[in-house]
Amino acid sequence: MVRTSPPFVVADERLHSRVLEVVTVEQCNLSCRSCTHHSPVSPNWQVEPGRLAQLLAALGRTFSCGVVKLMGGEPLLHERLGDVVEVVRSSGVATEVHLVTNGLLLARAPTSVLRSFDQISISVYPGVRLGAAAARALNAMQREPHVRVVMTPMPVFQESFSRKGTTDGALVQRIYNDCKVAHEWGCYTLFDRHFFKCPQAYVLRRMTQGESVDYGEVGIDVTAPGGADSLRSALTSYLNDTRPLASCRHCLGTSGASFAHALTPRTQWMAWQDLPTEALLEPGSAV
Repeated sequence: MVRTSPPFVVADERLHSRVLEVVTVEQCNLSCRSCTHHSPVSPNWQVEPGRLAQLLAALGRTFSCGVVKLMGGEPLLHERLGDVVEVVRSSGVATEVHLVTNGLLLARAPTSVLRSFDQISISVYPGVRLGAAAARALNAMQREPHVRVVMTPMPVFQESFSRKGTTDGALVQRIYNDCKVAHEWGCYTLFDRHFFKCPQAYVLRRMTQGESVDYGEVGIDVTAPGGADSLRSALTSYLNDTRPLASCRHCLGTSGASFAHALTPRTQWMAWQDLPTEALLEPGSAV
């Protein structure tokens, strides 16, 4: 059954969502198997704060949210993370700014930058331990009265994509219909100059198209000519569309098979996904 209630509302001529994820950097200091952002094989890239200010100003004409999550990759690899936080705050797009991190690099961020977040969300992976300096930074933040620290154990991952994909259009539709990323969790993503329903939309499109990728086929260009009304109309139509995106032919959504979290060599990272979609699904899912 197609879901028809995306996690946003339209009020006062604006779209309001719970969350907007801003891709801060693409690279990561870990190499988790089946990472949904493809960070282990993504280029070294970081958003330029001035450019982000322009994009949020454009999007903010017709969009707001409760929380902006700074995502990666690993956001603490950004060389000007404090400037990024300041840009998000100044944009007025969100009420809160959260950092999503594995925590290993907490010590490289100035205390003033860590204090600037409303929440620091740390993904805790089996066998991955904070060093002494990162642990001290974490303890300091746990004592900060205005910063929430949330530790989330991540013992289990799901297969997130298939490099081979599938030609079964009905299966793609079922996976899309059942996808919590797109329809429940509201993982709306801002990357480059495009707004996406989810991060998989852009990473899988790039996987299949390479350097000549056209993100306009799977996302909305927030800098496109036209006023706020035009952007609001484009975003609303895009988010309400019940058809899978072009990227969805390779995506497993939340129907992928579960497995114990594992780190894998970057040179072997893609090899795990060299099976068709059908072989990577959780038994009994997307039926």
